[in-house]
Amino acid sequence: MNSHIDFKQIPFVRILIPYILGILAASIFRPDFFCLLLIGIAFIVTILFIGFFTLNREYHRIRKVTILYGGFFLCGLFSFSLANSMHKFPDHAIFIDGIVKNSPEVTDRYIQVDCHIQNYSFQDKKVSVNENIRVFIFRDSTMKIPEIGDSVCLISKLHRLKNRGNPKEFDYKNYMGNEKIFYACYVSVNKIRFGANTGKYKLRRLASFIQKKIIKSFIDYGIENDELAVISALVAGNREFLDEEMKNKFAIAGVMHVLAVSGLHVGILYMFLSLILWRRNQTLFIRVLRLVLILFSIWFFALITGLSCSVVRASLMFTLFLLGRNLSRQTNAYNLLAASAMIALVIHPMELFKVGFQFSYLAVLGIVFLQPRLFDMINFTYEIPDRIWQLTTVSIAAQVSVFPLSLYYFHQFPVYFWLTNIFVVPLVWMIMITAMLFFLFLAIDPMAKIISVGLDKFLKILNAFIEGIEKLPLAVIPDIRFESIHLIMTYVFIVAILIAIVKYGKVHIAYIAGIWIAWIILQNIVTYKYFDQKKEILVYNYGKNTVLSCIDGHNHVLFFNEIEHEYIEKIVHWNLNFQVSRQVLKTTENINLDNIPLYSGLTGEHLKISHTNSGIDIQFFKKRVTLIEDNGKGVTDRTIVINDSDWLVLGENSVYPEQLEFASHLPQKIIISNKISHNLCFAWNRFANEKSIEFIDVTVDGAFHELWE
Repeated sequence: MNSHIDFKQIPFVRILIPYILGILAASIFRPDFFCLLLIGIAFIVTILFIGFFTLNREYHRIRKVTILYGGFFLCGLFSFSLANSMHKFPDHAIFIDGIVKNSPEVTDRYIQVDCHIQNYSFQDKKVSVNENIRVFIFRDSTMKIPEIGDSVCLISKLHRLKNRGNPKEFDYKNYMGNEKIFYACYVSVNKIRFGANTGKYKLRRLASFIQKKIIKSFIDYGIENDELAVISALVAGNREFLDEEMKNKFAIAGVMHVLAVSGLHVGILYMFLSLILWRRNQTLFIRVLRLVLILFSIWFFALITGLSCSVVRASLMFTLFLLGRNLSRQTNAYNLLAASAMIALVIHPMELFKVGFQFSYLAVLGIVFLQPRLFDMINFTYEIPDRIWQLTTVSIAAQVSVFPLSLYYFHQFPVYFWLTNIFVVPLVWMIMITAMLFFLFLAIDPMAKIISVGLDKFLKILNAFIEGIEKLPLAVIPDIRFESIHLIMTYVFIVAILIAIVKYGKVHIAYIAGIWIAWIILQNIVTYKYFDQKKEILVYNYGKNTVLSCIDGHNHVLFFNEIEHEYIEKIVHWNLNFQVSRQVLKTTENINLDNIPLYSGLTGEHLKISHTNSGIDIQFFKKRVTLIEDNGKGVTDRTIVINDSDWLVLGENSVYPEQLEFASHLPQKIIISNKISHNLCFAWNRFANEKSIEFIDVTVDGAFHELWE
């Protein structure tokens, strides 16, 4: 594959760009059907106009560019709109017929199943649909776990998926939308029934069956614990055995990519198959048979690993490359990459917004363009240093292309990625090849035992090395503030450098990098100074839990009511992105409001918390917030007197308006902090309207915050 860029030789790149721009435009403006119809008519009129008034050859290029690029831009618009079209379900319980689409995920509380709905019934009407839903089934030990392709019948009300509305939270709604899942429901075991296999999703069912057999084979031959988790991810694409601690270790070491089946794994499979199937003086029949066997093996591997974006991209690229080479056609790496991306996006336009898709294609693009140029900078006489330098340049090229995305999504940077990849990539090669040999000799028990021992040793070495890297000082730079503007400007700088390299052959990279670093530092200093004198109170939306924040400049105190310790850790973790973006210091304090004894409190310079018979009073500078919850510590059936409260925050099982008496003035705001009964919420909403008080329900409107100096 040639890394030289010749735009005449990369037609797929030229059509991919307007297609992607069309998808992006549709995602931003969200045009409806009528708007798309007008755009389509306008495009046709434009084409006819250009064709009528530019008949001479002088304007042939204008016609060609308009039709080609405008057409693919429109295709992008329409494909996104079609992918995001959804059926509007009734706002009450319905009877649903469907099919289990993916392997169920079992948690402590739920069995999570994705189902494809074929039809539903209500009010003696049967409606045919083509939608996917996520079903959460409350766990029951007597329930049989369904399999892919099983029929399912259930009765439930479907809820439109939405985010909690907390600042800088994970965009769950769009994440599920990218999977074409827009609705979910919670059902008990007696409201759902699974039937026999329908014969649908045969390939997925077969892949799941083979995955389980592969993992069982590893277990039978003594591979367990962390080693089983890693080999299951590498060979079967199954990551259910990977716990958060293991994932975090690989992320800190900068080799999380080896756990996601991708081009590296497909490349190892291709090299192994090419080696064992190679023969001298091959006839046409042998060459065709070899090609078919390699392509079948590659796509079979893609199937059993779950057809993830990265493995499909790699499989497509290898397929196009092998077909081109066997047809004696010259292949171009950029064209192959664009062709595979085009095929993937035509099939499923929402792939563009998946993190895996973005990382996968940018990493390969970086390797194809940068790695040869980096490799040519230093020449080694001996082969071993040359190979080490080659691996190093591959790692650097991939990291340069994806590090802005990594900072944007994960807010951390693995310092020793270059060192880790030098050791880990060859070791993964050995692990993958040993695993292939293990399955080749699985029928011969003594050989399989010997190979499995070697495989287990390789896995132990890999895990020990990763753990050692994780323990090194400054192994990772955490909590890096990197917003959308930083992402865009960083790629602008990178593209400027690449253009300069292509056009002039060299560029003062250090000079441009210095400008970029100076801009990042200056922008963060300006933001830091902006928030330096700001005060902020937030009331979050965390379901049945009341969670508040008081922020003074860069000092943050997080309040929560009595909840499980594990859930507190989750809330702190979910709040991390906001803290990084808001440039809150690491000295954040977490306070459990229910641990404050009755009639006592905590006092700071500008913050006073007291637990009185009217509830919990939080005095933050000039703002006074009163939190009322029926937790057995002060809220009673008698009338409660509220003194000089600016905000009234109502939690679970709170009181009705008639149970309160306001000593001096009414509060400015009434805030529902978590899910309360419908009658109680309605009563407070009516009271707020009568008294002209601002009413906020965070469970509906999302988190509420107020910022002042």
